[in-house]
Amino acid sequence: MKEKIVQHIHEPEVLEELYRKDKNEFRRAFNAIADNYDTQLVQIWKIRLAYGKRAERKEFHLSELVVVIVLALLTGLLIKLPDFIDSLKTDLFFSRNMSAIVSSGMIIYLFYVHKITNRLAWLSYAVIVAGLVVYANLLPPPGYNDSIAMIHIHIALVLWVLFGLSYMALDFKNLEKRMEYIRFNGEFLIMGGLLLLAGGILVGLSLGLFQAIGINLSQFYLHYVILFGLAAIPVGTLYLIRIHPDLTNKIAPVIAKVFMPFVLVSLMMYLGSLLFSTTNLTKDRDALIMFNGMLLGVMAIIIFSISELNKEKSRDWTVLALALLALLALIADGIALYAIGIRLQQGPTPNRVVVVLSNAAIFVHLLFIAKSLLSCYVQKKSPEIVDQAVARFIPVYLIYALFVIFLLPAFFGYH
Repeated sequence: MKEKIVQHIHEPEVLEELYRKDKNEFRRAFNAIADNYDTQLVQIWKIRLAYGKRAERKEFHLSELVVVIVLALLTGLLIKLPDFIDSLKTDLFFSRNMSAIVSSGMIIYLFYVHKITNRLAWLSYAVIVAGLVVYANLLPPPGYNDSIAMIHIHIALVLWVLFGLSYMALDFKNLEKRMEYIRFNGEFLIMGGLLLLAGGILVGLSLGLFQAIGINLSQFYLHYVILFGLAAIPVGTLYLIRIHPDLTNKIAPVIAKVFMPFVLVSLMMYLGSLLFSTTNLTKDRDALIMFNGMLLGVMAIIIFSISELNKEKSRDWTVLALALLALLALIADGIALYAIGIRLQQGPTPNRVVVVLSNAAIFVHLLFIAKSLLSCYVQKKSPEIVDQAVARFIPVYLIYALFVIFLLPAFFGYH
């Protein structure tokens, strides 16, 4: 889109056609290059896009709000199925079905928003989700069964990719939309966290007020208000971000720039302290789990920060800081791979195999990210190559998740 706009920057008819073809993509691409041109036509388009964004933000459709409310209620009712059916054990039901229940409401809402009426798309979605749910419910209870526990965790990862596909209106080949989805995840966490905090304050105040007059409604709130409120937060968050995109798109870049330097310094101190620590990651299982958790958090910070990079500045200080953070993360991942490799020599287990595969995937991904960041900063290449390094790797994580779900348990005989 950006190339087409630049090519036809002085042709109003072509620009109008490009805008009508994909308004959101046109707006993103045009805003990225608009400052390079000082013509009356460009100034008019700036005003038009700015006004259009404000108009879209204020747009309200009662039918869409009704869909959100219905999906939230259905999600809550599905979560409460163990209360209605005695044969369903609550913990087992949640571990097997919670991710599918929550993600389905959001996916259906996005299908509605994008006006996806293609029967094949709906059928494919239904078959995939139903297949995962049936597969998960036919498996033995997790208990101490590591391979089964890994299946439930990675089903959530597959559903995350499926949710992303619906967010991108099924245009998975579009790398810009993949990065937009990654950026959206940060905004989703921010908005969801705010709703969760506001809901917690509201419930606390309500219970306190009723308690003050001698009425105890804690059980009622727990089983109905809190449960249905939590069920409504995911699809409600989607709805608020859609109708008020400016609420979070200004907060996310600030959070990325504030947290990323602290993460960089903390990781440097942590890796330095490992040289003097008496903890042996090859023998201390809990320490290795914490180490891998830290690595996943750092990876998430890197990817989220990359999605918020200024695409017009290849030598921005954040590019250099992210390159250093990626290199340090590579060192940390190398340490984790060495430690789990030593433990793997004692015999393969589902947990050990999963940790090796996930760390190997992250290591390769970090290599591509670090290379692209250094190329961007040293060779002044466009920051878009960093986006590509992030976005192109998403199918690898999907393949890894499918392997863990369907092939790894069979290798260990589902035990």
